Amino acid sequence: DVQVAGPVKLLLNNPKGLTLWIDDRPVNNLTALLDLTAGKHTITFAIQRSQRGPTGLRAELTTPTGSPAKYTPEGGL
Repeated sequence: DVQVAGPVKLLLNNPKGLTLWIDDRPVNNLTALLDLTAGKHTITFAIQRSQRGPTGLRAELTTPTGSPAKYTPEGGL
């Protein structure tokens, strides 16, 4: 749940073999800042195991320096 809109950064242990969507919109650059509007958002990953191998998924949402974004993660695995 994003209380204050702004850019956020998704830190991944390894983007190889991952596809990402935010609210059903594909994200082409997994290392770029993500500009989120206020409100609830769904972050979805597809994992291509043939490309990723045995590497698990670790994802952390962070607020870059200077970003006004404020959020509270909800749900998920």
